[in-house]
Amino acid sequence: MSTRLSVAVILICGFTALSLSLAQAPPARPKPGPEHKKLESLLGTWKAEQEIKANEFVPAGRGVATTTYTLGPGGFYVESRAEGLLGTTVGIVAYDSHAKVYTNFYANSVGLVGTGTGTVDGNTWTWLMEDKWLGKAVKGRTTITFSSATQHTFKYEMLDANGRYVTLLEGTATKEIARNIQGVADATRNVAQNVAGATNSISDTNRAASEVLQTAANMTSHTQGLRESVERFLQQVAAA
Repeated sequence: MSTRLSVAVILICGFTALSLSLAQAPPARPKPGPEHKKLESLLGTWKAEQEIKANEFVPAGRGVATTTYTLGPGGFYVESRAEGLLGTTVGIVAYDSHAKVYTNFYANSVGLVGTGTGTVDGNTWTWLMEDKWLGKAVKGRTTITFSSATQHTFKYEMLDANGRYVTLLEGTATKEIARNIQGVADATRNVAQNVAGATNSISDTNRAASEVLQTAANMTSHTQGLRESVERFLQQVAAA
């Protein structure tokens, strides 16, 4: 076979393979699995009342933090943004389908950065974290337990030099929609109480008015009786 013929055969084979590959349908776009769907339990805005235990990094204190979770494009990860005692924190939470664990990365406005891996057991999320701040690396554990779809408790523990977990932060978070519903319920209850109070006031006013009318009627009756008595006395005097 001549060189020219060999080149022609190679080109024909190459064009044929290219045509077949172009003719094939593109692979289907991957879809989030059930593990990714579990991330949706975090979505929304959560308001957390938290307590910080005194430690080598920050003093003890109490405060409120607000965290908003939004679903990323494709539904494979969640973006978070928190505002609280430790400034602003942004992060990404995802599921690693190769390692079969959840992953977390975040950075903070005061220089704190961290990574972690997480697992889910029923209503409880457990995260093993490694935080880095001021040139120090600290390992810790965060536990989040959902009591309902709109409320959960959380606790962060630091691993000390003796290999023990020491609680540094804990609290309760409530989803804003639940807080709004509670606010509406409180407002409705206040309105009902005000209406009841107004109704009682009206009843008291009506009762007082009735008493006044009854007193007036009694006075009218007494006046009429007195007038009749005077007239009879005058008639008796005239007759005498």
